[in-house]
Amino acid sequence: MKSLKQQIHRVVISGLILFLTSCGGDTPFIVAPDITLGLYTCGNFGANADSPALTKVVNGTGCFPTDQSPVVTLLMTNIAGNSFLCTGTLIAPTKVLTAAHCLNNYVSIRVQYSDSLGQHLAQSASGWDIHPSYTGTTGKTARQIHYDVGVLTLSAAIPITKMPIFVSQSPTIDTEVTLYGFGQTDTAGPIGVLRYGKMSLSEVTNELLLALYTGSTSDLSNSCHGDSGGPMIWANGNLRGVVGVTSAGTAVFCGAIDESTFTKLYNSSIADFLRQKAPEANYL
Repeated sequence: MKSLKQQIHRVVISGLILFLTSCGGDTPFIVAPDITLGLYTCGNFGANADSPALTKVVNGTGCFPTDQSPVVTLLMTNIAGNSFLCTGTLIAPTKVLTAAHCLNNYVSIRVQYSDSLGQHLAQSASGWDIHPSYTGTTGKTARQIHYDVGVLTLSAAIPITKMPIFVSQSPTIDTEVTLYGFGQTDTAGPIGVLRYGKMSLSEVTNELLLALYTGSTSDLSNSCHGDSGGPMIWANGNLRGVVGVTSAGTAVFCGAIDESTFTKLYNSSIADFLRQKAPEANYL
């Protein structure tokens, strides 16, 4: 059965404490105060030349400083008042790319980001659109969740870096990509801190990019709860942009032998949807 990479929690912004409701009761997780998100997150949106070896977003490398980062936090609330956390990417002044399951069945969404001064700010969403062919998640395995992509529209423009999108080319098997997200590092780890890590693609289909995490401490990265909707970044020559959106996985706790799935943006139906909903974005 699939494990969505979103994080369920109750949010107490003033105390910066997130309480999980999905992992065995109300377990408190402290979120780092004043999460500053940075111009080209983690050194030009990739590994710094002097960074230690990357592990995974699960136990991954933190991104500091990160003011003006295009990777943002989504705080969603449903009709019952329960809150959820996802990750997204600013692709235009008022448009955030994320997963469809991070937008489905919510009554309000706020986006948290940091400006050029490092101020931790939030902007409410005025609406959002889900790909019309989104399969939903009920009764689906991770591989059966398709078109898990959506675009959120902000009530006002955010003056931070925007990230280009790859819709005319795609990486192949064994290509190394970089994952970004605000999710957990393990089953009891903190959320709300931006991390990054390397992944190697194990399979590429028409709808999905897949990466298998073996659980080795020397292995490449893996996504986890709270990373849903976050970007998979591909550097192709001198071009760098979002090539996939974090969707789901096969291991509930993001551990060994977790096959993580990412919505592939190089898909004619998805490209048409994105161009319609975010025409001002930079498409590669």
